[in-house]
Amino acid sequence: MMNQLIVNGITLPNVKGGRYTCYEDVLSESIEMISGRMVEEVRGIVYVVEYSTGADGSMENSLYQSLIPILRSGKSFPVQVLPDNRSDVITSTFICTERPKPMMIMEHLGEPVWANISFTLREVYPHA
Repeated sequence: MMNQLIVNGITLPNVKGGRYTCYEDVLSESIEMISGRMVEEVRGIVYVVEYSTGADGSMENSLYQSLIPILRSGKSFPVQVLPDNRSDVITSTFICTERPKPMMIMEHLGEPVWANISFTLREVYPHA
């Protein structure tokens, strides 16, 4: 079985129903010229990953506790992703641009069970 997403060596559960996307986006910056005219400087193409367990999907506490410090660190990390324009997994360096705000949905065997784990990753360096 092919994994959709491996974050810093941590294999995340595959999700369905449009809760995983990995697409190319333009990395650019808007610049205001002295004349007042706005221009957009294109730096390249990066992959963007959106992942969500959804409110009805859950993640065991041990997996969640190993993942959350990486996503909230503010630092870049290696990620393996399955892009929408390829049929194989690629490895690159990503940073978390939208951090998770999970909710604890229940307790199981003395451990919290987390749901609604949603986050967005962006490739740090353009690949094209």
